Amino acid sequence: SSPRSSPSQAALDLATRDSLSRPLQALASKSLAVVLELKLKEEQLRESRECLHIERTRREVFDLQLAERNQQLQKAQDLSRRSEESFKKAKRQQEEASRRIESQFR
Repeated sequence: SSPRSSPSQAALDLATRDSLSRPLQALASKSLAVVLELKLKEEQLRESRECLHIERTRREVFDLQLAERNQQLQKAQDLSRRSEESFKKAKRQQEEASRRIESQFR
């Protein structure tokens, strides 16, 4: 007998290889799909982290600006209050001086 297999054996080998090949191809295709989806998810995660970092930085800047504006407002209110007190004091002094002058001429 020759070392070559018979035509029926060759057909059987081909059928076996095909029957194994299809599930392996399907598995490889699914594996590739999973790998690609994982890469996409990793990219989305990286972008989300970058966006989160940007938003946190913006928030920190906003909070700092808000604190600075509140401090400026407080200073302006203090200055306004002191100016008003100073004006009232000057007005009282002016009224008292006017009364003294009037009383001198009575």
